[in-house]
Amino acid sequence: MYSEKELKQIGPIDEDNLDQELMYFPQQMQDVNYLFARMLDRRDTLRADLKRLEAKLFFKYRKMYQKLNEKPTDRMINLEVLKDSEYVELEDDLLIAQRKYNEVQGLKDSLEKRGQALGKMAGLYQSGYWARESIRGENADEMKTEYIRKKMMQKRRRRSGVNVRDG
Repeated sequence: MYSEKELKQIGPIDEDNLDQELMYFPQQMQDVNYLFARMLDRRDTLRADLKRLEAKLFFKYRKMYQKLNEKPTDRMINLEVLKDSEYVELEDDLLIAQRKYNEVQGLKDSLEKRGQALGKMAGLYQSGYWARESIRGENADEMKTEYIRKKMMQKRRRRSGVNVRDG
C-alpha cells in the first residue's frame, strides 16, 4: 500500500519500464481512491459537526441574552457564535481538512491522467512505434552513421564471399 507521501512523489512515466508502470498503476489508483474517500469523509464530518455546533451555540447565546432581558437580533447572536473559541477551532480544523481534500483530489486527477497516458503508451508500444529509429530519439548524424556502417558491412561481406542476403 502506498502512503500519501509516496503517491505525491510518483515521477514521470518511465517509458523504458512500461510493464512495471502498468503493474504498479492499479495499486496506486486504489490507494489514492482510498485516501480520497477518507479525506472526503473527514471534511464532510467536520462540516456536519460545525453546523451542529453553530446551532448549539446560537441557542446558548440566545438564552444568555434572554437572561439579561435583552432582545438580540439574529445578526448579534451570529457574531457571538463566530467569536466563540470552540467554533473557531472547529472551523480551522475544517479548513485544514478542506485543503487536504483538495490536495488529494488533485493527486487523484493527476493519477487518472497518468492512467490515460499509460494506456496510450502501451498501445503505441504494441504497435511497434517505439522500435522505429526516428522515434527512439536518434538524430540525423546518428542515423547517417548507422547507414554508413551497414553499407560498409555489405562491402566487407561481398569481399569475403559471404552472400549479403544471408547475413
